[in-house]
Amino acid sequence: MYYYVFLCSLCGSLKLMFLKWFKKKIRQKWQSTYLFKNTCPMTKMSLFLCTLLVLSACSGKWLPLAEKDILRIPLENAAGQKIAVSPCSSPLSYIPDSNHLDHTPLKYIRINFHFVNTTDSTCNYYGQKAVDFTKELLWHMNSAIEKNRKLRIPPNNTIPALPPRYQYVLTPDPAVPGDNGIYYHFDDTLYSFVNRGKNKNISDRRVIEKYAVRKNEVLNVFVLSHHRDSLKSPTYFVAGAGIAMGTALKLAGVHESGQPGVNFRGIANHEIGHILGLSHTWNSNDGCDDTVLNPNCEGVTSTPPCDTMASNNMMDYNQCECAISPCQIGTIHRNLANLNHQARKLLQPNWCEMHPDRHIYIRDTVHWQSAKDLEGELTIEPGGSLQISCRLSLPENAAIYVKAGGELILDNCQLHNACGKQWKGIRIEEKNKVKGKVVYIGHILMY
Repeated sequence: MYYYVFLCSLCGSLKLMFLKWFKKKIRQKWQSTYLFKNTCPMTKMSLFLCTLLVLSACSGKWLPLAEKDILRIPLENAAGQKIAVSPCSSPLSYIPDSNHLDHTPLKYIRINFHFVNTTDSTCNYYGQKAVDFTKELLWHMNSAIEKNRKLRIPPNNTIPALPPRYQYVLTPDPAVPGDNGIYYHFDDTLYSFVNRGKNKNISDRRVIEKYAVRKNEVLNVFVLSHHRDSLKSPTYFVAGAGIAMGTALKLAGVHESGQPGVNFRGIANHEIGHILGLSHTWNSNDGCDDTVLNPNCEGVTSTPPCDTMASNNMMDYNQCECAISPCQIGTIHRNLANLNHQARKLLQPNWCEMHPDRHIYIRDTVHWQSAKDLEGELTIEPGGSLQISCRLSLPENAAIYVKAGGELILDNCQLHNACGKQWKGIRIEEKNKVKGKVVYIGHILMY
């Protein structure tokens, strides 16, 4: 960088010398074609490269952000009125912008599966059948999230079906050679899932505490069986069931029902929704105005109220459980961006190292009122304006570039690398006496 700054500082004098030399040759009636025709090839190349170097050096220069380049605005304006602070805790601020989906990098939730069986191996899948079921279920879980359906209620609503921007990834234990993220346990005491009666154990955490792998980093899914004594009764109804417990999930009814993985995608996504911070929508206020209280119909019927008020929301009990509202998506991303939330610990930390293919360019007016973890560098183009009002993490060795004619507004925000690594700070471009603009509002924390 300093080499180019030095060259640029000589730009004016070099250009003047070049023009004087060229005028002299014109006065001597040397045409440029004649000049180059009678110049040796090495000299021609030297002249050509030198001209390119000078011109490139003078096209613009990048400088570290200096105190004199910062415009500071206090928390109170000239009239003494307090300037509003951005709502960084609001779920609505975290709803992905459909015009700038890259501003909400896709989040990957690490997950593994445990098949808990009896010692005689008769009550659950094992080996290739377990692997096949896991892969099928995981594919359908991801597909349902990615294809997010339009909300069925309220009737005739215009609520958009936005991309949820998160997926699950099967995650082996890197400390165990040959590990594939699928585990088998044989335990006659802890294999069963009983959701009613005197032996009810749905809230029993013993199986999680005994067999969970990397429970503070990976979402552990325990595939259990209904108790074998219950299954002996001809009147016992085998149903899919699940419960979220911290950063783990208990899922039952898989082996004994013989149903394919697609039939359990809704239960799994519903329970993981709880882990990510979502509540039921049908029986209480979940904090989102775009979800409505409803009669919790399992499906659409020909008679009221389920003819018009049957929900397909992921957080209700219904046959689909395949729709997530914008506010629910915002709630998930708010929690995933919260440095202290349990769900964040389950993410692949793709924001630690820089990914050159994930560079973000700001070409219009954008206001980030949510915490973000970028995975590439950030450039504000000429005519672009970016206001950052919350926490922003930059990858290791990444920088923020403000081009000449671009504007960066740092509004009571925090800039850092969320993994404790070093990023390269802010660089501003100066070109044709125009600089990138940086504005500070209130208190800024950079480290």
